[in-house]
Amino acid sequence: MEEQVKIKKKTSKGTKKPKSKFWFGYRIFVGVLALLFVVMCIAVWNTMKKYEAAQPEKYVEKVVQKIEDGNFEDVTYTSGADNKFEPNLDYKKEFESLVAGKELDFKISADSYDSLKPKYDILIGEEKVATVNLKSVKEYKKMAILVLSEWEVDSIEPVVKAGNYEIKVTLPMNYEAEINGVKLSEEELSGEAVVMEGFDYVKEYVEAPKTVTYVVKGLANVPELKVNGKVIEADKITVKDNKYSYVANYEAQEMPAELRDYVLNAAKKYSNYFSRDLEGCRESTAPIADIFPAGSYYIQMAEKYRQEDMWMYSAHSAPVFTNEKVSNYIVYSEDCFSVEVAFDKTMVLTLNGNERLDQNNQVYYYVKIDGKWLI
Repeated sequence: MEEQVKIKKKTSKGTKKPKSKFWFGYRIFVGVLALLFVVMCIAVWNTMKKYEAAQPEKYVEKVVQKIEDGNFEDVTYTSGADNKFEPNLDYKKEFESLVAGKELDFKISADSYDSLKPKYDILIGEEKVATVNLKSVKEYKKMAILVLSEWEVDSIEPVVKAGNYEIKVTLPMNYEAEINGVKLSEEELSGEAVVMEGFDYVKEYVEAPKTVTYVVKGLANVPELKVNGKVIEADKITVKDNKYSYVANYEAQEMPAELRDYVLNAAKKYSNYFSRDLEGCRESTAPIADIFPAGSYYIQMAEKYRQEDMWMYSAHSAPVFTNEKVSNYIVYSEDCFSVEVAFDKTMVLTLNGNERLDQNNQVYYYVKIDGKWLI
């Protein structure tokens, strides 16, 4: 019996329990899934990186970096032939000089509508200096839903080609002006000719002088201005935000001696009328009628003075004229000029023997009527 027990125990000790195959298979399945998930994540990650890198903004970044590095091979320039004031302008040099050493930025252009041909503005601060035109040369899908594009530069158009400067010149109608050696013409006229200020009374007798205004836009460089062949210095020109403006005035000329004597004597004659030193002045304005147009406003004023105030002028000796000066002779047309006449008029009062000094300094405007110069 003891032997049987031993045999049974031996038999019990040598028997093995079979292991389950399910958990083994489950572990393999989970491992494969994890491996596939990792592979898929890596694939998605790489695809997203490619998609991000394929965005046009990324391509424009590289384009802008090339320009900052001084590589202008993709920049396209237009000829200056359409601008007669800068026919030989080197737009390439102008643009390269504009962006040299500058930090550039970019943004999508307001007029960029085609997703396969996007446009971007290159900026220096807020100033637009160029437009980058891209084009898609190849499209392909990734993961069935993402479309990737390969890009090329279609063109880079510098803003400098349009020009950043403009100039407005106002000058007498019979004057000539030049911009960069090119005469201004009707093409540059802005608005109608305008009667000069202060000539409203003159235009009742003759054609009053007028001014005209010329405007030139789209200049890439600071313009050089000449008026009647003379270069206008920079300090005479007003500048604001790259806009230049200049107003030319009539220049004084040398006055013919005969005409000089005439205007000086006319001014003295007019002065003597008011001081009662002109024969016949107490009876009428006839003594000065020959130096004014018929019906002149100034004759009317002289008549009113004669009737109301002339009697109050103190009695005195014959006047003596000194320090006579005729200057600023300005010719506006064949029928109109102005001149400044100055003199000192000294008189001795009859009542007390005191000396009286009248100083005259007036600008007279003359018009030619029936061949005669009249005030």
